[in-house]
Amino acid sequence: MDAVVAGLVLPGDASMYVMSAMETSRELIRHSYDRYEFATVAVTRSLLALEHVLAERLVTNEPLQDLIERAADA
Repeated sequence: MDAVVAGLVLPGDASMYVMSAMETSRELIRHSYDRYEFATVAVTRSLLALEHVLAERLVTNEPLQDLIERAADA
């Protein structure tokens, strides 16, 4: 599982919230090898981090789907 999470690298200017959320996701993914239920929590946590970072970068507080569409357009 270490190889799976090795590529999950954040930029140095990521907020502490995002870094913490992604670290939690990485650990949950590692442990999901033994407990499959952890994988769903890891994905949920990483989506929250994605929403937060997109809201920061796009300077708006829209729903995740709208944030993803705006980021893809940009």
